[in-house]
Amino acid sequence: MIFESSMNYTAAKTKALSMSAKLLTSRDYEELCHASSTDALSLGERTSLLEENDRISSYIYAKPVRDFVKTMALCLKTNTPNLNTEAAAINHWSYVLWRKLGAVDKPSRSSLRRVLGTEMDLRNILWIYRLKQFHKIEGSAAVGHLLPAGYRLTRVTELVECKDAPALVEALAKSPYGEIFSNPADFRLGEQALAKAVRAQFRAESFRQNAACICKFLYEKHLEIRNIRTITEGIKFGFPPEQILARIC
Repeated sequence: MIFESSMNYTAAKTKALSMSAKLLTSRDYEELCHASSTDALSLGERTSLLEENDRISSYIYAKPVRDFVKTMALCLKTNTPNLNTEAAAINHWSYVLWRKLGAVDKPSRSSLRRVLGTEMDLRNILWIYRLKQFHKIEGSAAVGHLLPAGYRLTRVTELVECKDAPALVEALAKSPYGEIFSNPADFRLGEQALAKAVRAQFRAESFRQNAACICKFLYEKHLEIRNIRTITEGIKFGFPPEQILARIC
């Protein structure tokens, strides 16, 4: 085990919690939706995910954990939410970190396993839907586009074989994620549902007690940057504020 005591994380956790307090709120997003595209873009460029990571990493003294956190920042910065190729699947941030969980201490590992597992399961569900709805990829051909690890989702083959969205919803009703996707319309705002579920896992854990606290901040910062980009694009193309807000994670 890398750390025997959560006290080793005190400085890094304090920094992460302090920076978390500066993240944009739902009211901030609402005001930005009524602002100009230039104002929203300038706010989004005030800092990058990697810069924020560097501020925290200097307080992490164990190199394996520091490398783990840096990997998360790099993956979040470069990954897209879609798994449109097999390479994108195996390089998705959640799967990359899943394979590196041994680098963090046992309490952090337990917390992050729940978060990353939930992200991977829901990402696979969303992509199964998109493969069928938009790419017309069926059966075993779809499996290669999915994340090759699962957490609580054990019936992936059955989901892949579903003929359409209603059938997928019916199959999901038997899974731990049935409440999240209870009707086909839920898939249209799947990214928002996914972010909500991952946040719920973060809240359910004692993230102030270990390195997962730092990862929680990076995830929230990643969403903030995505949200600002969504607002900027929405304003640029003339969408009303209400429609833009509906796309905020």
